[in-house]
Amino acid sequence: MADEQVVRELLNEVVARLDEFGLQAAANIHEGDGADALVTLTVDGRLLDLHAWFVPVTASAATIIATVLRDLRPGGNGVLVTDYVSLTVADRLREQGAQFLDAAGNMYVRQDGIVLWVIGRPRRQRAVAERPSRAFRRVGLQVVFTLLAKPELIRAPYRLIAHMAGTSLGAVTPVIHDLRDRGYVIGPEDNRSLRRLNQLLATWTEAYTQTLRPKLFVDRFRADDPLWWQSIEPARFGIAWGGETAASLLTRELRPETTTIYAASLPRDLITTARLRRHPEGNVTIRDQFWTGELPSPNPDVVPTPLIYADLIAAGDARSAQAAEQIREKYLDRPDRA
Repeated sequence: MADEQVVRELLNEVVARLDEFGLQAAANIHEGDGADALVTLTVDGRLLDLHAWFVPVTASAATIIATVLRDLRPGGNGVLVTDYVSLTVADRLREQGAQFLDAAGNMYVRQDGIVLWVIGRPRRQRAVAERPSRAFRRVGLQVVFTLLAKPELIRAPYRLIAHMAGTSLGAVTPVIHDLRDRGYVIGPEDNRSLRRLNQLLATWTEAYTQTLRPKLFVDRFRADDPLWWQSIEPARFGIAWGGETAASLLTRELRPETTTIYAASLPRDLITTARLRRHPEGNVTIRDQFWTGELPSPNPDVVPTPLIYADLIAAGDARSAQAAEQIREKYLDRPDRA
């Protein structure tokens, strides 16, 4: 479940907008079926019960679509609740039969012969957003990634966590404290453990997409054959596959149209061997391998699965989002501890 206070504030805004349309609405935080809240609407004297899934206020279109694929069943009584749904995303959601409510008053609800369809309302002005927490700034994201890739590291000495994450020792302490304040770390210092890993993955993915990922870009190249990578031995060149390439190896379903490479430095030997040509819109992207320790992966040729998942979400298309959901379900769906 998302952070309760944040969900409550957003739901209050959504209910206020519904009231402006003359719709009686109530929202109650609850758990049990995986949803964040129960939203009850009264329309023409009829009650509609909607199970609401919260998407972060800063959510990108890619995250919104991914949440729909993960949580909502077309034609069911689930509804996505977020801060703002643009015209483009609204049309995509309706095409998928996915209901939504936002804090601006945009909505799509189709239940029992009742249709509510409002789009085009502008995003509501907010006070200046507070600075992101230490855990979800650039260096903190590296630490959280390491913990998502190998959750048992939460019990390791801070020095080891810093080494694995590629950060300074001093960066780890405030991140762990921040995660504890947010309810992701529990237990005494000598026996720490992680909880709510699924929610932590979602929050990390959103922050990674906006904050860390853009800074990892190294260069872009073009390969004439989209399957050129199949003849490459990553270990020989000190690289690992990410994104669609990694998803192809793990799911055996996605046919990659682009290749993502993670490397600690520019792999010049690979570029020469594969005859890659530098191109600003090329289909081969090289990104910085920011972590320095050996983290687990289901295939030695690919990066850790949280990063594969996040890069697929960041792609922003339904094809990649579907592959991301397969990765999440198979490798990252962990029961949350109480």
